[in-house]
Amino acid sequence: MKIRLLTHPELLTDEIQLINALFAEGLACLNLRKPNFTAQQYEDFLAQIDAQYHPKIILHDHYKLCDKYKVQGIHLGEAHRRSYSPEALLALRQKLQKAGLALGSSVHERATLDELAPNHFDYIFVSPVFSSISKQGYGPKEDWTISGYKAQYDFSLVGLGGIDLDSLGAAAEKGFEEVGALGSVWLKGEAAPAYFAKMLAACQALLS
Repeated sequence: MKIRLLTHPELLTDEIQLINALFAEGLACLNLRKPNFTAQQYEDFLAQIDAQYHPKIILHDHYKLCDKYKVQGIHLGEAHRRSYSPEALLALRQKLQKAGLALGSSVHERATLDELAPNHFDYIFVSPVFSSISKQGYGPKEDWTISGYKAQYDFSLVGLGGIDLDSLGAAAEKGFEEVGALGSVWLKGEAAPAYFAKMLAACQALLS
């Protein structure tokens, strides 16, 4: 199983140092989501992350920074995605592919997942798989057991919501080959890198 990390939506103490340490521990992909940041704050944050890790970062906002920084790709939130026509989405995907960039998005209902056209995305976040750690009272509205139908999609499904060291096995049983963590890691504060290293080891064990 693979695991990626989403940034906390708010600025955290020593967050840049923690992010660099997380990459050093083996983090393969960071989704950079800071919805309250201005364009300049967002760029300043990105620029402070060690440049060797930029190719492992997905931008959730301020996509023009792809022209300046060697990042992995961009993520369209659900509302932003719905502002595109299917034709415009396909054109965006093709443009990004030519530039070597990935495109992802998010859904919160199976019905919405089925509305997505093929060849438009590299990955889709589906959530919440379990009760959220960072959002109290936010739990699954449906059973995200994807093992029976994930093969029908040409993009990877990434499980999000309630992902921690204890739920990785249950996520694998639901059919997920990749998950995204958020609250479980950032709530650990300065111990976040060590905790994430344990999650990585657990994910590798699930593959054996």
